[in-house]
Amino acid sequence: MKRSRYLTTAKLLRWLAGMVAVAVSAALATPGTASATEYFQNNTTVAGFASSRVSGEPLAEVEASWHVPAVLDCSLGDYALTAVWVGLSGASDPEHFSDSWLPQVGTDSRCTGSAFNNTHYAAVWELYNSTMDTGEQTFGMTISPGDLVHAWVLKYGQSSDGSQFFMLSLTRTDAHGNTETDQQPVATSRNVDLSKAATYGWSVVETKSEKGLAKFDAFDITNFLVSPAPFPPGLNTYVFKLVNSNDQPLAETTQTSGTSWRVTWKARN
Repeated sequence: MKRSRYLTTAKLLRWLAGMVAVAVSAALATPGTASATEYFQNNTTVAGFASSRVSGEPLAEVEASWHVPAVLDCSLGDYALTAVWVGLSGASDPEHFSDSWLPQVGTDSRCTGSAFNNTHYAAVWELYNSTMDTGEQTFGMTISPGDLVHAWVLKYGQSSDGSQFFMLSLTRTDAHGNTETDQQPVATSRNVDLSKAATYGWSVVETKSEKGLAKFDAFDITNFLVSPAPFPPGLNTYVFKLVNSNDQPLAETTQTSGTSWRVTWKARN
């Protein structure tokens, strides 16, 4: 059964062009211009990475792929959580993604609160800004650990009253090659500060500190792309290590290629 109705030739060509741009951006940098920089930061909410353009127009699109991580231990009978997200943020700095607005889409792997090692997996989306929060919403599709997921966030317009419009899309492919896609259009509330443009595209593993980080096998977030394509001088990259309040690592992020990153579980909380 195939239900992937939204993938187009034009989008595939744009995706391939983005991959080429990521690969060559460093080689094409012009002497005397600002250069891309990599930053490493501890964060008490997420592990993962974010990118922002060094110069030029703001980001309007971000996408990435991963295999849904399996939860390995729910023996404590609580609600430990591992959520993987792709999102765009209008924040003024990467430490505060939700300062302005934040549309995101991804998968949720969690313990169900049962003492019988039960787990739950879902495809999820959320829109947050300073005046509203949808909370975590679920798509109708069934998600299983190991499914290949491709998530995509696109800003496609804005109105004169300050509303901004996004499409959130998620495609999953199961072990038998069956595909399914869901999409959710969302809009920020009116009077959003338009001076805070889409400055960061990101993909992260998130937990809620009071619930703890559900234990998972190391997995890769691949094919991370942002648009407009990062022509010289390229992208600033921010790499996050998830830590607790004592700065002890809970999850770490390491780069495996120019567009791929590995996230490794270290501790629960």
